[in-house]
Amino acid sequence: MTRSNKLLILISQLIIIACSYPGHRSLPQPLVSSVEVSLGDSLRFWGDEDDFLRKLIELERVRHRQETSGLIYDEHGQRRVANYLALSGGGTGGAFGAGVLNAWSDLGTRPIFDVVTGISTGAIISVFAYLGSEYDHFLERFYTEIGDEQLYRKRLLSAFSKGSLLNIQRFEDLVRDTIDATVISEVGEAYSNGRLLFIGTTNLETQRLVIWDMGKIASLGTAEAQRLFQNIVIASSSIPGVFPPVQLEVEYRGKLYDELHVDGGISRQVFLFPDSWDFSSISSVLGEQERRVYVIRNDEFVPKWQSVPIGISAITIRSILTLIKYQGRGDVLRIYQQSQDAKMDFNLAYIGLEFNEKPRKGRPFDEDYMAKLFQYGYSRAIGHQVWKSEPPEFDTLFLPELFIDE
Repeated sequence: MTRSNKLLILISQLIIIACSYPGHRSLPQPLVSSVEVSLGDSLRFWGDEDDFLRKLIELERVRHRQETSGLIYDEHGQRRVANYLALSGGGTGGAFGAGVLNAWSDLGTRPIFDVVTGISTGAIISVFAYLGSEYDHFLERFYTEIGDEQLYRKRLLSAFSKGSLLNIQRFEDLVRDTIDATVISEVGEAYSNGRLLFIGTTNLETQRLVIWDMGKIASLGTAEAQRLFQNIVIASSSIPGVFPPVQLEVEYRGKLYDELHVDGGISRQVFLFPDSWDFSSISSVLGEQERRVYVIRNDEFVPKWQSVPIGISAITIRSILTLIKYQGRGDVLRIYQQSQDAKMDFNLAYIGLEFNEKPRKGRPFDEDYMAKLFQYGYSRAIGHQVWKSEPPEFDTLFLPELFIDE
């Protein structure tokens, strides 16, 4: 048996064990599209499906809340610009996005966002980006002062029985302590004004992106809603096999089941709206106005040369990182095309080839590395060098740029 086959079997065993949690109430496949979260309906939707009627109903409600809160027109009666922010996955790369947002605030040009979306590490950032600049210090602390010791403990013999390599109780406690009742209440208040916050998770059993209406969940104002809100953030950040999956309770005709949700970055690296949404229908409901889209890719975007040792670990890691890079590129290009079709102003920020720092060996969440990446994002943004009006094309790069040895 080859090493590759052994690795595939190991990964398969981890997934099977994860799906066999003690007490896990497995959901029958025919009920996948019929179940609802126990707290209420319309709290989520599939990221690859377009329910046209439901979309129009929800958009009408959004417009009504915006009109009631005075969000549509400024003090001079002019229709204001709508700003959308999409935050990608990228693990420790989230320090880049945190640095960009902090600099943006210090420049005094950061807008209030009508819509914020987040995946994986972007899910954590999205909550505070949505609430505004007064929460920048949370992001700076999270991505410059908190490292491996504050996030997890390694499992040894219990890794298979627990479905993950790490015990992330510390990370979960940190999320619950930081995104607390006060923060969630403020998210609910912003939602009541017509602003939207969406976070994506991957339903492991269906292999599909699930987009959660976090503002609507926050607006419920119950302890159960608070825990669901926190669980979704944790699930969106949970790398399968490394972090344990999160069980989310769903209901069908009074019977309860459990869904397994993991890192949203498995199915999308970044998203703005569901893939099939036609933005012309949004304009027909919300009205014509200038719209600006900002995408922060918390990772590199273009190819970068690196010597790869001949070994299964190095080859596997490099292959996965390459896969993620190209998945992220495709997701950004999808948003770019949506923006072009809807005549929306497009802006992209990503980690450039000039950033060559690396985490210390054995420190995947190296706070010193993240502090340098935070400062890189901050300096690029404060120097007005971070935003691009279109995604870069690989064939326009100078050849020497591709051959930078890490």
